[in-house]
Amino acid sequence: MKNPPQFLFLLVLCCILAFSHSAMGQPNKLYPILNDEVKYLYKEFDNIDEVRRIYLDRIVTQFKDKILDGEAIDVTLIDYANGAISQMAQAWAMAAAYYYGHPEFKFYSGGIGKKEINTLTIQTLEHFGFIIYKNLDDGKPIYEVYYSYGVKPFYLFPKKYRHHYNPASNFIAITLQDAAEMNLPMIKGALFRESIDFTDPAGYLGREDEREKYRDVSRKIALEMFYIFSKLKHVRPNG
Repeated sequence: MKNPPQFLFLLVLCCILAFSHSAMGQPNKLYPILNDEVKYLYKEFDNIDEVRRIYLDRIVTQFKDKILDGEAIDVTLIDYANGAISQMAQAWAMAAAYYYGHPEFKFYSGGIGKKEINTLTIQTLEHFGFIIYKNLDDGKPIYEVYYSYGVKPFYLFPKKYRHHYNPASNFIAITLQDAAEMNLPMIKGALFRESIDFTDPAGYLGREDEREKYRDVSRKIALEMFYIFSKLKHVRPNG
């Protein structure tokens, strides 16, 4: 090799650039269909209503403070009956946290009460690119959800927010329906709570457009979860 010093310089430079690319919060890969959806979501961030953005930015602030502390972060997403809203929010939040390089987040879902997961909820998530397997536990369905290659799955099944699978203390609580917010004056074990309201697509069951309504609600949830984590992509623990 005629110019080894120059070669070594270029090699070191490439390593530095590769490290910088990772350190600057470049997104992790999701499954292809999910990645395509995220490209669409980017274009919609500016269309989020200003009032709505206030509530989302409050969540951003709470999340940022926990990231800076350098601790694992548990978040429980709560709707009235652990229905489509909280189940879809859990899926999109897990995907968004991973996409923006925040594996310290783990999301859970639950309700004041519980009801069986509507198959449209699962079909909607599959439509957007999640890969889901149905398992049975004592005859009851538990859905195993994947969103990227080589990443451990999470599980969707109906439960109250105080279920033993969910964190009992030191978690962030986010209510996703006004009905849940109004009926939970206190959330035991929560470090703090926030609230954003979504329309329950279950109200459209039996209508000709029910499938499209589920997708609309899911897309809005996805938009706002990815908006939140887009604001955190360069935030890393202190020290």
